[in-house]
Amino acid sequence: MIGSSRLCQVAKMISAIGHPLVVLPVIFSSLAFRYLPVAKAAIASTVLIGAVILPITWHNYSKVKRGRYADFDLSNQTQRAGFYPIVLLFSGLFTLFLISTSPYQPFNRGAVCFFLLLTGSYAINIFLKVSLHTAVSFFLACALFGLDEYLGVLMGLFSVLIAVSRLVLKRHSLPEIIAGVLIGLVAGASL
Repeated sequence: MIGSSRLCQVAKMISAIGHPLVVLPVIFSSLAFRYLPVAKAAIASTVLIGAVILPITWHNYSKVKRGRYADFDLSNQTQRAGFYPIVLLFSGLFTLFLISTSPYQPFNRGAVCFFLLLTGSYAINIFLKVSLHTAVSFFLACALFGLDEYLGVLMGLFSVLIAVSRLVLKRHSLPEIIAGVLIGLVAGASL
């Protein structure tokens, strides 16, 4: 029992670090400061965090506090269906912001592919609750691999740990994890 408890604790930690609202802004901001002028990187990172990540975080937190969401990760498929339009709105607006302000085309393509990842996950949610933790992490692994193979492989290994953590925590079934892997890889390969 102690081993199982320890495994769950490790899975919770991996899942928290690998949460899309954590890993996405960290990797985006790191890449922005690597490939864009500092001022543009600071603006893009601030807009992502201030106008996308924080509002979505607040939305989920508020819904959990009011009892409208069972948990912050939206493990309930029906509740998640109502969340997708919100995340698509914020993601779409950020994509338009990047396209209109960023001269660095890989970011623009990445934002469009990420938006399509979310759109595909939303469409599939009718049948299956795609693991967004898994989809986003594999998408980011592909994006990083295209820029730096070593970092891409590291993110790929972390993506596997994230996927396993979602199974250990019983947040997703194996088909939901596989769907996340496939959607993440397809969106990432589209970069």
